[in-house]
Amino acid sequence: MAMQDHPSPCGRHPQILLDRKCLVGQLENSTTAKTKNSKGHHLEVSFKAVDPPAISLCLVSCVDQTGELLPVDPHILGEAGGSVLLAFTFFGSVHHLPFTDYFVYKAGPNFPCLHLIPRPYPSSFEANLVAILPVNDNSEDFAVVFPHVEYFVLESRKHYTLHIYRSDANDWHTQVANIAEDNETRKAKCKLLLHDAMSVAYAENGIIGWIDLWWGILLCNVLDKKPIIRFVPLPVPEPCDASESHLTFENLTPRPHRHVTIFNDLIKFVELDFHVQDAFCNMKRGKDYGWMARTWSRSIYSDIWHDGLTFDTSELSFSDSSLPNLLPEMFDDKNSLTWGNLTSAGPTLSLHDDNVIYIMAKESMCHRTAYVLAVNGKSLKLESGAHCSAENMLWFEPTYDPCVLFRSFGTTSVAESVKEFETKGTISETKEGPALSVVSKRLRALRKKQDRIARMEESVAAGKVLNQDQKEVMHSKPTIAALINELERLRVPLSTALTKELSTVPAPAAGSSSFGSDLSIQDLLALVYFGSLFYVKSPDEFITTMVARKHERSSCITYGYVWDDTVDLLTENDLDAVSAVAALATARPASAVGVSHHDALQACAHHARLWLTRANAPIHPGSSVTYAAVRSKLDRIMASDYYTAPAVAGNHGAEGLQAQMSMTDSPEAPSLKEILAAENHKEDEEDSSHATEIDNDHQSNAADVQNVMVKPW
Repeated sequence: MAMQDHPSPCGRHPQILLDRKCLVGQLENSTTAKTKNSKGHHLEVSFKAVDPPAISLCLVSCVDQTGELLPVDPHILGEAGGSVLLAFTFFGSVHHLPFTDYFVYKAGPNFPCLHLIPRPYPSSFEANLVAILPVNDNSEDFAVVFPHVEYFVLESRKHYTLHIYRSDANDWHTQVANIAEDNETRKAKCKLLLHDAMSVAYAENGIIGWIDLWWGILLCNVLDKKPIIRFVPLPVPEPCDASESHLTFENLTPRPHRHVTIFNDLIKFVELDFHVQDAFCNMKRGKDYGWMARTWSRSIYSDIWHDGLTFDTSELSFSDSSLPNLLPEMFDDKNSLTWGNLTSAGPTLSLHDDNVIYIMAKESMCHRTAYVLAVNGKSLKLESGAHCSAENMLWFEPTYDPCVLFRSFGTTSVAESVKEFETKGTISETKEGPALSVVSKRLRALRKKQDRIARMEESVAAGKVLNQDQKEVMHSKPTIAALINELERLRVPLSTALTKELSTVPAPAAGSSSFGSDLSIQDLLALVYFGSLFYVKSPDEFITTMVARKHERSSCITYGYVWDDTVDLLTENDLDAVSAVAALATARPASAVGVSHHDALQACAHHARLWLTRANAPIHPGSSVTYAAVRSKLDRIMASDYYTAPAVAGNHGAEGLQAQMSMTDSPEAPSLKEILAAENHKEDEEDSSHATEIDNDHQSNAADVQNVMVKPW
C-alpha cells in the first residue's frame, strides 16, 4: 500500500534539511533574532536556508564574548512548529567555569525572536530526550520538556519524570509519566529497558516521540495532566546481540541504514538492505555494491504498519542532464548512472514527499566532504544532489534532520526565503586583512580552476576529445565546488573571530613605536645568524643531516597526499620556497661577497619583518613568489597531521645530530657523493615529469626559488 502525501497545513512545502550543529559566526538577514544571555551578553541567531538536498545552517554569535571562544559549539536540541531549541555554553566570570543557557528561536509569524528560557533548570535530565513543542497546534506559545529517567534495578523498570517549562505560564512544573497498558507496550517490557532514544520528534496535539532506531518509538502525551508512555515497535526484526563477535559495522550503529520521521499523525520508517556485508569496511576508499530500500508508514493512533516503497539502486536512473557534471563520480564514461565509485548510506526521509529519500554518498567513511542525493523511489529517479561538509559527521550518521521552520514567513518555498535573504541580508565582515586575504586568494584560485573546468565542459559539448590529464581535472570538479563552499562558509566565522581577537589587543601608547619589537627580532636573529655561521659540521654530520631532512620532506608531502582533500597538494617546490625564505631571514648568502655581517643581519631583519606581516611583496625583485604565498604554504604544513605526528627521524639541531651519529657508523650508509648523485638524478626525473597544465605554476615557483638561492645582494 503506497503512502499518501501529507501537505503542510498552510498548503506549501517549505521543508529544509537543518544541520543540528551550529556555526559560530555573524550573518544578519531577515531570519536574525537577538537577545541577551543570563549574564547580559548579547546574542544573535540567524539561519541560512536552502532548498533540499542542500543543507541549511544555523549561525550563532555571542557579540560580547570578545577574545573568548565558546567552550562548546552551540547546537540544536529540537525543532517543532516553527520553533528551535538551542543550547549555548559560555565561560563564566567566576573561576572561568562554564554554564549553559537554553534559548527558543521562533521564526514568526511577524518577525523572528529569541527567548531565554528562565532558570532554574532541572539539575538532572537526559539530553537526548529533551524536546520542544507548541502548547497547541494553533498557538504561538511553546513548551520545553527536560525528561529525567531513573532505572529501578529490583523492579526492573524505568521511571520517567518530566520537567516542563511553558511559555504561556512562564513557569516550570514537574510531573511523572506512566507506562501504558496496551498490548504492544505490555509485550515490550524488555525493549523499554533497552530503549535509548537517538532523536526526538513532535507529532501533534502535545505528543512527542523518542526514537530508538534499534528498538522502536516511545510516544508520550507530555502536556496532559497524566502523561502516558506508549511503545511502538518497528516493522523489522529486532537487532542482534551486541556482544556477538561477528557483527559488522551495520549492526553496531543503525543510522547508516535506518531513519524515522514523525510528522502530524504519521510515522514513517525506511531501511536500507545492503547487498553485501561489511559495506563500510574500507575507511580510506569506498566501493558501493548497492542496496535495496524499503519504507513503511503508520498512524500514531494505529497499531498497523503499512508497506510503502521498495526499490533497488540497480533500478535507478536520472533525467536531469546537469547531474553528470554535478556528480561525476556517480557516472561512467558513457554518462550512465553507477553507484560503484562512492559509498552511499544514511537515508533521511522527507516530511512532505513520501516518495523522496535523501541519501548520503562519500568517497570513503573518513572523507570530509559528501553528497546528499535526492532519490525518488516511486519514479525511480535520482532527482538532484548537493555537496555538504562531513567534517563533523561520524561515518555515515548525518547531523541534519528534515524540519519545517519558515512557513510562518508565508514563503511558498525555501528558495524564496533564500532570495529574501540575498536582497535584505548583509553579512558583517571586517576589513580584509592578511588572514582573510589568504582565504580570498584561495577562493580566487579555486574559481579559476572551476572556470577552466567549465571551458573543458563546453569543449566536450562541442565534440572535442579530452586527454587523460584533462579528464582528471574535470573529475576534480565536485571537490573544488565543495572547497569553495567550505571556504565561503568559513569567511563569516573567521571574520567574527578576527574582530573579537583584534578587539582584545591593547592600543599602543602614545609616542610608542615598533622599535622594541625590532630590537627583539634583531636580538633573536643575531643568535640564529651567528649560531649557524659558527657551527661547523663534519662530513658525517652533513650526510646525516641530508638523510634526515630528506626524510622530513618526504613525510611532509606524503601526509599532504594522504589527508589533504585539496587539489593543490604540497610539492617539493613549496618546501624549497619555505627553505629559501628561511635562508633569506637567517643567513648571509655565500654569493654576497663584500657584504659586512652588520649589513647582512639588517637585511635578514628586513626579510623577517616582511615574513611576519605576510607581505604581498616578492621575496626578491622580479620574482612571482611572495612572502604571503610562502607563509600560506607553511600554514598548510602546520595545519596538517604532519605537524603533530611523532618525530621519526629525530631532531635536526646540533643535539639531534649527535643522537643520529649511529646512522653513519653503518657500512651501508651512503656516501655524500652517492647521495648528491641520487638527488640530481631524482631532480632530473621530476623536471621531466612536470608537463601538465596543472604543474605550470609550480615550475614558475621553482625558477623563482632557484633565483633566490643565487641572487647576489
